[in-house]
Amino acid sequence: MRLRIDRVWLTLTAVFLFTTLWLLFARTPDKVALTAHLPDDTHWTLARVATLTHPATDEEPEFPERTGSGSPIQVDLLPGHYLITVEHSDHTDTVPVLILPDHGDVTIEILDPPGGFSPVPAGASIDGVRGPVRSLDHGFGAARHEVTRTEYAAFLATPAGAGHGNAKWLELESHPERGSWPVSRVNHADAVAYAAWRTELDGGGQWTFRLPTTLEWDKMARGTDGRTYPWGDRDRRDPLADRTVLRPVDTWRELRSPYGLLHMESNVAEWTADAADPAGVRRIIRGRSTSVAAGALRAVVASPATLRSPDVGFRLVVEPVR
Repeated sequence: MRLRIDRVWLTLTAVFLFTTLWLLFARTPDKVALTAHLPDDTHWTLARVATLTHPATDEEPEFPERTGSGSPIQVDLLPGHYLITVEHSDHTDTVPVLILPDHGDVTIEILDPPGGFSPVPAGASIDGVRGPVRSLDHGFGAARHEVTRTEYAAFLATPAGAGHGNAKWLELESHPERGSWPVSRVNHADAVAYAAWRTELDGGGQWTFRLPTTLEWDKMARGTDGRTYPWGDRDRRDPLADRTVLRPVDTWRELRSPYGLLHMESNVAEWTADAADPAGVRRIIRGRSTSVAAGALRAVVASPATLRSPDVGFRLVVEPVR
């Protein structure tokens, strides 16, 4: 009789342990509530790119593409990578969103920045392949291309541009047939002054133009999934293309980042807002120039703020005036 009781007890204990382990490791992850505020008069599509976790014993649950109009988007989602496509009357924005488990509900605002800029909302992103999760607490607009030589020359022709270019710069940079090339041979102060000029010219009291921070730049280049290249994890560049020469800033559209940004991995490296020391004597440069080997997307270079190099230019971001 005692032997039978012991067997029953062992059986019940085994069932309890198995059930506990299954609930811990194989349960369906809790859904997260996403609220996304969109610009007026837009049409949106929400698609899932990949889930982060799902039960090992079940197939990945289906997620039919969802569409709608107006704001906000309100939906419960499994943890994973999602893509929101926002259609305006004259252009379309693509916005990747990362939903993490155990991080609470997610509320983002997808901005409608000035022309030539793409919205990058607040929220989590993976910093590099299998890197840490970083989170931005604000949204902004990112320039789809680097500042061009023509755009910078217009700045030099104004009183605000005094001291930020000289005859040597004009000789080397301002060839008419190269006006759509990225500007270079500008130091950090030159880039900051240009951004201030753009704020006065185009901000309208609603937008501030500035250089991106390093964290913003990384999210602009990679999106939210920590990809190796702006366009994904495989090198899709044409091996026969000469990447040692500069290109017009609107070329190689097939290699754009998740937010539609061009040349985040080519043309010129780019100044950021971040200082490498307390005095700001050295500043952080991100990206790869034509003279640097491929794979420099992850590179973080500290250079003298006074550097004017043919390999370094910049692009801007915008944020609403708070």
